[in-house]
Amino acid sequence: STESAFLAEKAGADRIELCDNFTEGGTTPSYATIKYAVANLKIPVNVIIRPRGGDFLYSDMEFEIMKQEVLEMKKLGVNGIVFGILKSNGEIDIARTKEIQKLAHPLELTFHRAFDMCKNHLHSLEILKKLGINRILTSGGKNKAYDGIELLSKLVEVAGNEIIIMPGSGINENTIGEIVQQTGALEYHSSAKTFIKSTMNYFNLDIVMGKDASMDEYKKVSVHTEQIKKMKKILKKQIILFTLMVLIVGCHPNKKLPRIAIAGFGIESSTFSPAVTEEDAFYKLLGQDILDRYPYFKEGFGNYKRATWYPTLIASATPGGIVSRKAYESLVKQILDGLEENLPYDAMYLQMHGAMSVEGLDDADANFVERIREVIGDEVIISVCMDLHGNVSKRLASNLDLITCYRLAPHEDAMESRQRAVENLLDRLENGKGKPKYKAWIPVPILLPGEKTSTRVEPAKSLYAKLAPATAQEGILDASIWVGYPWADEPRNHAVVMVTGDEEVKVKSTAEKLAKHFWDVRNEFDFIAPVASLDASLDAAINSEKHPFIISASVFSQILS
Repeated sequence: STESAFLAEKAGADRIELCDNFTEGGTTPSYATIKYAVANLKIPVNVIIRPRGGDFLYSDMEFEIMKQEVLEMKKLGVNGIVFGILKSNGEIDIARTKEIQKLAHPLELTFHRAFDMCKNHLHSLEILKKLGINRILTSGGKNKAYDGIELLSKLVEVAGNEIIIMPGSGINENTIGEIVQQTGALEYHSSAKTFIKSTMNYFNLDIVMGKDASMDEYKKVSVHTEQIKKMKKILKKQIILFTLMVLIVGCHPNKKLPRIAIAGFGIESSTFSPAVTEEDAFYKLLGQDILDRYPYFKEGFGNYKRATWYPTLIASATPGGIVSRKAYESLVKQILDGLEENLPYDAMYLQMHGAMSVEGLDDADANFVERIREVIGDEVIISVCMDLHGNVSKRLASNLDLITCYRLAPHEDAMESRQRAVENLLDRLENGKGKPKYKAWIPVPILLPGEKTSTRVEPAKSLYAKLAPATAQEGILDASIWVGYPWADEPRNHAVVMVTGDEEVKVKSTAEKLAKHFWDVRNEFDFIAPVASLDASLDAAINSEKHPFIISASVFSQILS
């Protein structure tokens, strides 16, 4: 009850699992109970999601109710949810567990004692580890945790730092000490219940309102505060001893690493070309090959140990014609299927060019990211690195969080820029700041060909030199300039300046200064090689004494006003 929760907090409890109907093993409490507890308790509140007592095989209707309850819990601001779903054969229902995870993210997830009803506990542990559940509440497959010490010890050992094993059932001041010693578990679940006599003056002993006639209905369930204090004292002493022992052997519990997905999709597509790019034109990197390909992901590099990585597919192709819808849908499906396999995620690193055109779509890159969002959710932080010759529509920018692009053309800094995007993401996860508070997106009505935007010469050299000091400002996370991609006839094709950070005024003013400088030098961009008409170029080739003679076709810049 809510009253019990407040008594437990006062006695020293570190977290509350709020439930109703303890005789049923706990069911979801009322909306008002949860709302009141969350608003008034100072310690975290986790709420059980269980529509009824009994087994953990739920009908479609019951499962729909559970999903709706999860959404309501998020609105109420609970710290986490406690749930468990099994199949009829005694195995964890992975599909339904993933659905609950996706809806609940970023809430803390505890898989409750449905785990004790599983057919194979160690196999179930591995499943929950892979799914990314935060903790398992278990009595070691027995009615009481004290009787399940042997399995609990094994579970704690196998769990390592990937998932918390929390013994529960029959935890009291007489059992907790030995369980700590034998298992090394660091979190414990106890009802610490006691009964308080009702203050009713009138009793009708001919009626039983509940189904359990053995229970005295003129007693209320409460919390034994002295028992909680004693358990806290024992636990503190035992954990100090256990920690000292662990430190002696040189090993200590680490914080849980963030789960980060990796994917990529990119090509420069010319809509003026009669060619159509099919799937076989794309070079694919899958799974572990992605981690092996990029140095900042490799084992032994610092970043590798800062997260648990889930690489899916990076598909890239050399410049070509518009991508066929069939090829696009096939590659997108492969990436989305890969993402669904390891849901949920804390973050995602995305590698894109930003100049992909697809049959029937006027903003393929935005469509791609929107479909990723449908799978991983809006709460997940997405960090992306793009080519400075890509396009960033407002639609695309709104679906991305940490955005950067190359700062050199030719792209000698491609790997450096991608590493920056990865490390920005890791830093934001580790410092707890998450998504930047502000994004400034300024479209600049300029469209320039790559042959005019080399950063080795002016004015691009000075323009792009402003990005590093702009990014170094306090309150700014990244500043980037896209010159855009002129070889596609789409509304999104134009230059863009973007700045992200946590200080609103600085983010806005920095973006405006960069955009103004870009506009002021718009007429100074020029070709970095000799240019001529086709006839003049052919005459020069024929008359040249040097061979081979290369003629490169291009387009002229346009200023959109």
